[in-house]
Amino acid sequence: MKNIKKTCFFVVGCLIGGVLGAVMAMRTDTLPELLMAFVLMFAAVYAQLILHEAGHLIAGLLTGYRFVSFRIGSLMLMKTQGRWRLARFKLMGTGGQCLMAPPAMVNGNYPNTLYHFGGAIMNLLWAVLAGLMLYLTGYSAWWLGTMVAGALMAATNGIPMKAGMVDNDGRNAVRSLHEEDVRTGFYRQLQINAALTDGQRLRDMPAEWFACAEGQEHERGYLRFQYLLDQADYQAARELGERLMECSLPGIHGALLENDMRCLDLLDGKTPAAPSKALGQLGKAMPAYPAILRSRYLFALLEEKNEEKADKIKGQFHKMLDAYPYPSDTKADEALMALAWQKYKKDQ
Repeated sequence: MKNIKKTCFFVVGCLIGGVLGAVMAMRTDTLPELLMAFVLMFAAVYAQLILHEAGHLIAGLLTGYRFVSFRIGSLMLMKTQGRWRLARFKLMGTGGQCLMAPPAMVNGNYPNTLYHFGGAIMNLLWAVLAGLMLYLTGYSAWWLGTMVAGALMAATNGIPMKAGMVDNDGRNAVRSLHEEDVRTGFYRQLQINAALTDGQRLRDMPAEWFACAEGQEHERGYLRFQYLLDQADYQAARELGERLMECSLPGIHGALLENDMRCLDLLDGKTPAAPSKALGQLGKAMPAYPAILRSRYLFALLEEKNEEKADKIKGQFHKMLDAYPYPSDTKADEALMALAWQKYKKDQ
């Protein structure tokens, strides 16, 4: 089924690209004009990405949210402890992200539907505006690109579906409407992200933010697991991790959990299983992510017994911290790296 979806998206993408290319070729007389048309087309696509995240921002502000961060690609603007800061962060499966602190929850509810759909609504509005401009003023590569990109982004983000390893906005919105665990889990994630942005560690946040009752593993299990890691309660983390592995966590959390459990295996003197395809994809897409660098350090040190390689990876880890938006979130990784070093020296 996944291969069929990928093939369909590829075919549709090729058809749209072919039609747009043909239209631009017919509307231009010289090669420089054609090249400029392509530049305008790509600029329109990028502008739609920015507008999408701006839609989330506006929707959040209209419903009582507080600004936390705004990311396009890997460049992030964030407000931490009242100060503005630029940082770098890349999340697999996303081209950008607007995160905000939610208003207070009342009777288990808070405004989230408009926040989820805000980006798709903004894309759709601009697609309609671009179509109107094309109708009134005639052909323009900019407006054509804006219309097509806006319509595609509105559809791929607004129609509920899973985008790679991550639920898209529409799926998040629909699930939040009908599933209390999803709604509460998303709320906790926004709270935790806001606290991390202000420099708090997971272990210092309220314990109830990380509660995970039976049946809530898919939505809140990995947050609980991370909390236990930061508490240095590795036995409890392992027990929960084994339960979560059986649940097959969806999306990126499943790959991150596998990565963490392989590290705990190494520290316990066990031989980890070979990495899954999902974990391999995660490592390639997010090579500078703290947990990925920590994992590479542990394997270089404890499995390969290559101290020089481990030192190089450790240097990459500390260099990454200069631009990483959540330095307090890396303390648990540093603790695991310190444990690995102690085990390595002990085994010498």
